[in-house]
Amino acid sequence: MKIMHISDLHLGRSLNGFDMYLDQKYILEEIIKAIKVNEPKYLLIAGDIYDKYIPAVEAVNLLSDFLAQLSQIKDLRIVIISGNHDQADRLNYLGSFLKRNNIYLVTNVKESLSPIIFDDDKLAICGIPYLNIGKLRQSFGEEENEASAHQKIVENFLNTIDKKYLKICLIHNFVLGGEKSDSERILSVGALEELPSNLFKAFDYVALGHLHKRQKIASNVFYSGSPLKYSEKEYQNKNGYIIYDTETNEILFKDLIPLKDIIYINDYFDNLESYEEAKKHYVYVELKDENRIIDVAKKVRQIFPFCVNITKNYKEQSTNQIIKKNGTISDVEIFKDFYKTVSGNEVSKEELKIFTSILEEVEGDE
Repeated sequence: MKIMHISDLHLGRSLNGFDMYLDQKYILEEIIKAIKVNEPKYLLIAGDIYDKYIPAVEAVNLLSDFLAQLSQIKDLRIVIISGNHDQADRLNYLGSFLKRNNIYLVTNVKESLSPIIFDDDKLAICGIPYLNIGKLRQSFGEEENEASAHQKIVENFLNTIDKKYLKICLIHNFVLGGEKSDSERILSVGALEELPSNLFKAFDYVALGHLHKRQKIASNVFYSGSPLKYSEKEYQNKNGYIIYDTETNEILFKDLIPLKDIIYINDYFDNLESYEEAKKHYVYVELKDENRIIDVAKKVRQIFPFCVNITKNYKEQSTNQIIKKNGTISDVEIFKDFYKTVSGNEVSKEELKIFTSILEEVEGDE
């Protein structure tokens, strides 16, 4: 029996101002083709289905069409959890109807405490959507922290399931050891909030979502990564899905070829015209020129119509340009600096958690 693992669809996302509707429509069609080729019995989607809490109509239509096509594939069962970009209730509003079509949704604490069991395959799935600290404390008490609350969810599952069943965990979160990229929204503040991989040692396979780079965290713990690149800094990522064969215990990373890739070019301006193949893709340009070029952004975009970012290496760089070259300062770091400037004190962990929670709500409403 084969299980296919994908995550982080981010339907409705744009890339530095470019609408990715056609890119996402295309990649969903490629996922359908991959399912028909690989013939998995189960499809696991590990969160961040939408990019915004309130998704655009086009994003809703993309998901609706995708689920309709999935439901028509004979014998395929689909399990979906919500991520930190998803508004759980909006995602789950048709949960009962979808279940009758072999599509199972897990979006809250109550559902995470109810294992999804397929007796015919002797398979049990522990679905753990993204659960912020507020939701966890509502269910487990005000003194609870993220790691111990997740431990209780895992223990509840293991105490419920027959030991002979194949045990799968489907979860959207940071796990210690994962390599992050700059397009992933902060879930919590500080490494103490990241989940240890040994929390999942009793599972046969752990299907993770949130980190966009596919990677192996432990012998049984994997991020599938996103099916598309969602930041120019992700240009080195290989995007696709994972196939887990339960008979052979083989785990394979497989690629998806996008409609438009992200191409990184590090060269002098006068050489850019030679990159003919890159002109139909998204392009991230880092210029080697040290002398200022008038209207450089306009000129580069005349060559590459899908240019998502241009980094310049001028000797007279401003502070802002240096910041952009070395990496964008996070909202959390800006808040910490502002707090210290105003109060003269370092911000506490509790205050950072409150700020992060508010930030998620604000970004979700954008």
